[in-house]
Amino acid sequence: MKRSYTFYNQKSGAEIYGTQVRKKEELVGRIALKLFPLEKGKEKIILMLLPEEAFRLALSLEHAVSDKKGIATLIVHKREKDETELTTTLHIDYWEKDRKQGWGITLVQKKKGAEKGYKLSVSLSKPNALFLSELLRKWSVEQAFKIYDPADPAMEESEIPF
Repeated sequence: MKRSYTFYNQKSGAEIYGTQVRKKEELVGRIALKLFPLEKGKEKIILMLLPEEAFRLALSLEHAVSDKKGIATLIVHKREKDETELTTTLHIDYWEKDRKQGWGITLVQKKKGAEKGYKLSVSLSKPNALFLSELLRKWSVEQAFKIYDPADPAMEESEIPF
């Protein structure tokens, strides 16, 4: 069974979970951060983080909360999808409105040559931002040492990404 945790706001959600990718003959651990809109028909964005990237994101979230600020372009990933280069960037946002404050995780996915990208954000309260940081910290260490065996009968079929 996939272990995951999901944060929601009015228009979107963020799910974090441990997963794996094929590295030569092994399946090695990664942390997936999936942002999705609650509105039907809109696309989700999934960012596959290396364990050290997840740990860096955890530290950056803690720093953003303690300093009450955002962090522009924390992580950038480039990959090929359907013969098109996609760039996904992660930002940490800080906002204040009507005596309330919060942080947000924003993912922007842009096709090479496009003027604008597809953007999804999830707002987080201070406790939720710190909880997300703690989940990232825990899973980053756990996934760094995880090697999956696809022949293991304990692994569910849905967990194998191919």
